[in-house]
Order: sequence, then C-alpha cells, then structure tokens
Amino acid sequence: MTPIYPLYSSTKSLYFRGPRWPLKFRPRHFGTESGHIVDKGKLIKELKFRTTRSSGPGGQHVNKVSSKVELLFDIENSAALTATEKDYLLRRLQGKLNKQNVLLLQCSETRSQHTNRERVVKRFLATVEKALRIPKKRKPTKPSKSSIEKRLTSKKKIAQKKVDRKPPKLD
Repeated sequence: MTPIYPLYSSTKSLYFRGPRWPLKFRPRHFGTESGHIVDKGKLIKELKFRTTRSSGPGGQHVNKVSSKVELLFDIENSAALTATEKDYLLRRLQGKLNKQNVLLLQCSETRSQHTNRERVVKRFLATVEKALRIPKKRKPTKPSKSSIEKRLTSKKKIAQKKVDRKPPKLD
C-alpha cells in the first residue's frame, strides 16, 4: 500500500496518495530526438492569450467576466524551436492548427480566468512534448521453442476435449 501524505494541492479530500512528480524535481525543459533541449520558459513567453466570455456556470457574474482563455502559438515564427522541431509539430498537430499554422487551445472549465490560463498552458506543454517525442522502434521478438510447444500441446488438449464431447458415430 502506498503511503498517504498530507494535503499538498487543492484536492477535495484532506489526504491523497502523494504528488505525481515531486515539485522540486519537476522538469523545466524536455529534450527531443536531436538532443536539442526545449526550454519551457521560452515557449511560454511566446504564447499569446485571448479571453472571452465563457458559457456555463457563473450566475449573474457570468455576463461580466471573461473567464474563457484561448491560447495561440505561432509554430512557424517560434524562436524556441529548431526547424526540425517545427516540422514535427506542423505534421503531428495538423488537426489542431488553423490555416495560418497557429496552434489554438482553449479552456473554460472553471469560473476563474487564472485557473483556466494555468490549465491551458499545462495542456499546451503536454501537447508539444507529446508531439516532439519520437516513438521507440519496435524490436520484433520471436517466441521461444518451449512456448511454441506449450501452445501447441494446449491446443491439442482442447481439441481432444471437444472431440470427446461429441456423441460416438454408429456405423
């Protein structure tokens, strides 16, 4: 059983099973296949935000406050990314880009504009990191002779069981 730590974040319960990634070890950058390290701080400085009125809960307050946050990131004009990284992002995030190749993400989950802004930035960083990650090449493996033999003997046993269930032929 995992140890239970006192409350670290704004979770609803008083205790939870610990932070997923300890705060002091949380990475501030991530690497790509070329070895180039993308600095999250530089990426965040290049972001543009738009706020609009959000649909959903809020009561009388909802018509006064712009709580929906839209994040805009121009991939082609980014100084934090190399040319190959830009190509990867353009190819892999094709469905999330508009005609000007600008990545558009939005968040209107909470009533707070600040919380929505934090969430959309986290979502942006996760999206970019996932798009830049190169999947490992699959190494084809061959089953061992004993496993092949076990599989065939179990198939024969099951087949024999089914043959034994049939009524005998009277010829």
